[in-house]
Amino acid sequence: MAQSNKKQLILNVAVEIMSRKGIDSTIAEIAAASGVTDSVLYHYFKNKEDLLFHAAGEHLKTGIQDLHKHLSGIGTPSGRLRKFIWFQLFYHDTNPQYANFTIFECRSKKNFFRHEAFEHFRQWTRVLRGIMEDGQKECEFPKDLNIVVARDMILGLLDMENIQFFTGLQEREARDDLDEILDLLHPILTAHPQKRNEKMGRILFAAEDIFARKGYDRATVAEIARVAQVAEGTIYEYFRNKEDLLYSVMQFHFGNYLHSLDELFSVKTPLQKLERFIRYHFSIYLNQPSFAKTFILNGIFNRGFYKSAVYADFMKYLHIIDQILDEGKSDGSIRAAVNNRIFRNLFVGAFSHMVLRWLFVGETTTVDKTYEINEVVDLLKKTVATVTFS
Repeated sequence: MAQSNKKQLILNVAVEIMSRKGIDSTIAEIAAASGVTDSVLYHYFKNKEDLLFHAAGEHLKTGIQDLHKHLSGIGTPSGRLRKFIWFQLFYHDTNPQYANFTIFECRSKKNFFRHEAFEHFRQWTRVLRGIMEDGQKECEFPKDLNIVVARDMILGLLDMENIQFFTGLQEREARDDLDEILDLLHPILTAHPQKRNEKMGRILFAAEDIFARKGYDRATVAEIARVAQVAEGTIYEYFRNKEDLLYSVMQFHFGNYLHSLDELFSVKTPLQKLERFIRYHFSIYLNQPSFAKTFILNGIFNRGFYKSAVYADFMKYLHIIDQILDEGKSDGSIRAAVNNRIFRNLFVGAFSHMVLRWLFVGETTTVDKTYEINEVVDLLKKTVATVTFS
């Protein structure tokens, strides 16, 4: 048998056995089922962990092919997004053993994110990112939507939905929540007619970026207009000249600071409380990155965590979200249709995926974490608020 065929045979057998038994599979039984000796298996794979990662990637490679078949022929990005979400939930519901060892055995290990098999998982996320980029190009999704953060939110939510089903915390199959998931995500994925203050906000943020990077003297109104995605003449509808724009940036921030100080001493509304809670949770990573890494790898992606005493404490902590959402539903500031459990999954999933990306994946050399936290706070609030806000 050719070397490549022998390696593929071992992989196929490993996928089948590890899908059933996960990390409890042994090299000996995989080798025996493949008709090779242990030493031959070690010729192709360094150790059981290496084989585990390759098996997970090999299984997903087939899944990606099936995903593309399901997406083909769907004309609109919103239709493809719905199908993508349904397919991932369906794929994990109908392949629970595979999903179990992928989520709990692979993602709990930092080596997985640097392994060559992780490229298959990157391809999966690129499909979602491509759908969202198409949605922006075709004006179905908001132009200002941060696709990387939104992608992490969606994938994190889907993981948490499956985890709750796998661990027996939720009796319904994950795909049964499809409509409520889409309802929760709808506010952040719906392109609204552009308001005057939204356009002005884009100009201010673009100016702030250009002034910081190039300095006031080298910054040009033309470049600011290009970054803000408006015509140069549009800027003069809001600002007299470049100097007026500079001082308007400062005025905007000082105004926000004053507003934040008011909130600091009196957080009254449910949406303000929700924002404070989200920021507090993300500060765990910023202030205690070592604990955040331990919590994600050995908590969120550890099957045993969900049966431990500490999980009950974690749920008491998350119950604050339920209290905030229920308060908001009572005063009308939060949509009555919001499913509290699914929002909790969205929140925890967004946090886990963003932290994993910051720690291990690193799509860019530098990530402005504070900026991304501001983005996820805004998006999470939009999913539940009864009215849109800028």
